[in-house]
Amino acid sequence: MEPSSAAAAASVQLIVNTNGSSSIWACPNLVQLPQYEPGGFNQYDIGYQYFGGAGFKNWLNSMGTFPGHSPIKLGQSKPYWVIAADCVMKINGAWGGEDTGRTIYDNMPPHKNGALPAGGNEVFCDGHVEWVKAQSMFYLTTWKNDGTRICYFYQDSQDFDPALQAALKFLAFKP
Repeated sequence: MEPSSAAAAASVQLIVNTNGSSSIWACPNLVQLPQYEPGGFNQYDIGYQYFGGAGFKNWLNSMGTFPGHSPIKLGQSKPYWVIAADCVMKINGAWGGEDTGRTIYDNMPPHKNGALPAGGNEVFCDGHVEWVKAQSMFYLTTWKNDGTRICYFYQDSQDFDPALQAALKFLAFKP
C-alpha cells in the first residue's frame, strides 16, 4: 500500500500506524510493522501473509509451481481457503532472520515457543479465524523462491492438484 492508499484506508477508519502503536495491519508482537518500503516496491510491509488477488493464481515453492487455491474472487473461492495468515516465515535460514539491515523481519514469527514458531492465526474465506500449530503448516507458496523466504501456513488439501498432494511430505513445516 502506498501512502496515498493509506490515506484512502484512513477515510474508512483503517488507520496505518507507523509509530509502534497498535494497528490492524500487524500483529501487536510485530511492533516494527507496518513499514513503508519506498523505491522499487513502493508498498507497506504488513504483519500478515496475504493470499488474495490475481497474484496467487499459481503457488510457487521448492517442489515446483502448482495451481493455487487462493481467493481471487471470493464468490468463486472455497470457504476453507486461506486469505491471510500470521507471518510464520523463515528468512535467510533463520526464524526472524536478518535481511541486509532491514527490520521488517524482526520478531518473526510473532508467536514463538522458545526460538521456534508455535503457530499462527489464519483467516479463511468464510470469515472464520483459526489458530494453527506450526507442525500442521506447509511451505505452499512464496514470492521469492530461492530459499531465502520460506513462508508457512495451513490449508485443507482436499482440492489440491495431485502433484502438490504428493509433494506435501517434502513441504511440511521444518523447524
